[in-house]
Amino acid sequence: MRWSKATRFALHAALELARAGGERVTTQQIAETYEISLNHLAKVMGQLVRAGIARGVRGVGGGYRLARDPARITLLEIVEAVEGPPETGCSVRDDGKPCRVPCTLRPELDEIEAYAARRLQELTLAQVAGLPPPAKTARGRRGRKLPVR
Repeated sequence: MRWSKATRFALHAALELARAGGERVTTQQIAETYEISLNHLAKVMGQLVRAGIARGVRGVGGGYRLARDPARITLLEIVEAVEGPPETGCSVRDDGKPCRVPCTLRPELDEIEAYAARRLQELTLAQVAGLPPPAKTARGRRGRKLPVR
């Protein structure tokens, strides 16, 4: 299975944002780290912002940060921000219309894609970045968060 370059850029960029721990990261820094195209990365970052995964910071100290806790961002969200939702239908025709020949391959491909989607949904950005799990909290009588010991 091979993903588009844009999807690979998005996954690595999100990983860098997670590792930054809330500090801003520029596209220049990410592009230099992975030796990838700055222009292509900038377009991908726009997709991550539109999907609510990243947040742009304008100005002299600008760059990007994650828009949410990395423990609440799944790899599937990142992939779908770039690739869109999974396609259904015929695997041969681009128009989605069924083939004239009964397709015995499509159900197998659908099963493989479903497995991959489930696995990507299980993995969070925090897990892949090797970040510690969030601290557990309990609620007191008034609904306030209390640390769990």
